[in-house]
Amino acid sequence: MNTDRFLVVGASGFIGSHIHEHAQTSAADSIGTKSSSPTDQLSAFDLRTDSITDCVAREFWDSGDRRFAVICSCISQIDRCFLEREQSRQVNVEGTIRLIDDLRRHGVRIAFLSTSHVFDGNVGGYSESAAIDPQSEYGRQKVVVEEHLMRAAPESLIVRLDKIVGDRPAESHLFSEWRDLAKAGRNIVCIADQVLSPTLVDDVARAVIAGCQQGISGIWHLANPEQFLRADLAQLFVARSGSGVAVEEKPVGDFAFADVRLLRTFLDGSRFIAATGVEFTSMSVAIDRFLSS
Repeated sequence: MNTDRFLVVGASGFIGSHIHEHAQTSAADSIGTKSSSPTDQLSAFDLRTDSITDCVAREFWDSGDRRFAVICSCISQIDRCFLEREQSRQVNVEGTIRLIDDLRRHGVRIAFLSTSHVFDGNVGGYSESAAIDPQSEYGRQKVVVEEHLMRAAPESLIVRLDKIVGDRPAESHLFSEWRDLAKAGRNIVCIADQVLSPTLVDDVARAVIAGCQQGISGIWHLANPEQFLRADLAQLFVARSGSGVAVEEKPVGDFAFADVRLLRTFLDGSRFIAATGVEFTSMSVAIDRFLSS
């Protein structure tokens, strides 16, 4: 009996590790890559220099099963993409497009993780039909790959994400950052008036695998229907944790960011929810899981 085989590129990262883990537990087979030295579980693959066919076991390419590749690997730090334009483009654009073309030659269906930063951030609540207008180098790089996929491989799945959070304290994400600040007795400082659609990473993993297996293609927004002012989400975290630290808001101009930060990044994910039936975890539940772990 044939099964679904997944290749998760960037399986050592925050989102990629959860997608890899979920694929392994959802009647599918998954192999993963990481950019540095290989481990017993993950193969080494450097987007800048390597060919994916040389880094992944032959059995994946020769399999008669349905094969999917989820591209998670990228340089996602907004300021780093701006300050290191050439290096970040080598990874996020040139290497990613080369990877896409290699995968297509082997008949592998592609899922690509994109971002809410393809929009201008002025309004929020963006649907898939909203006009793109990236303001940051990171957003511009993602747009280039999206456009290449829509031209060269329209059967691919492109999912745009907003702020992704986790419920595991050992991982690095927004809640663990706030926990560390609270433990140090330091206030949580937020960009004033910034509105997000925070989404639990395990919900993203389930949704991406479901979208692949259900044969969805094109551009989709994958986001929790809940929307929060960043400061309100921080206040919820403080209240649930009982830490007692203060939450401050400062205008975005008071932060020493090298590149643009958007104030309205929340997405309208209703189309994806209607198509797949995927449900999302409330932030109250996600925070409680984090705090109880």
